[in-house]
Amino acid sequence: MLNRIKAIKDLFLEKLDTILRRLDRLEDLDRTTKEIAALNRRLDTFAEAQLENEAALLQSSIRTLQLLDPSTSLEKTPLLLLGDATEIAAVQAMLGTQKYRIQTHEWEWEMAIAQNTSDVDSLHVVICKLPREPQHWEALHKLQQHFPGRVAVCAGFNAL
Repeated sequence: MLNRIKAIKDLFLEKLDTILRRLDRLEDLDRTTKEIAALNRRLDTFAEAQLENEAALLQSSIRTLQLLDPSTSLEKTPLLLLGDATEIAAVQAMLGTQKYRIQTHEWEWEMAIAQNTSDVDSLHVVICKLPREPQHWEALHKLQQHFPGRVAVCAGFNAL
C-alpha cells in the first residue's frame, strides 16, 4: 500500500512539474507577445515618420523643379542658399545668377536661420544638402512650416 501511495505521489509531482513548466512557457510567450506588440508600435511610428519625411522631400523636390523651370515667373526671386561653401557653390553654378537674387549662408542642420532680411515673406530657401539623420528631417519640417511652399532641397550636384 505504501508503495502504491508513493507511486501516486511521484506521478502527481511529475504532473505538477509538467504543469509548472507549461505555465513558465506561457509566461514567456506572454512576455514575447508583449515585446512583439511594442516592436510593432515602434515600427508603425517609424513608418509614419518615414512617410512624413518622404512627403517633405517630395514637396521640396517639386519646389526645386519649379525653381529650375525656365518658364516659371520667378524673375529676381530672392533665394537663400543654405549649406557649406562647396555645396552652395555647386547649387549656385547650377541655378545661374541672372534669374534670382541670391543670398548665401553657411549653415548646418542644427543652426537657426537669421531673420534679418527684408524679403522674409517672399524668400525661397534652398537647402544645399540632403537630410540623413532624424534631426535633419526635423529641421526640414521646421523650415517648411516657417517658409510654407518655399523650401527646396537641391543637393548632390557637387558630386556630378
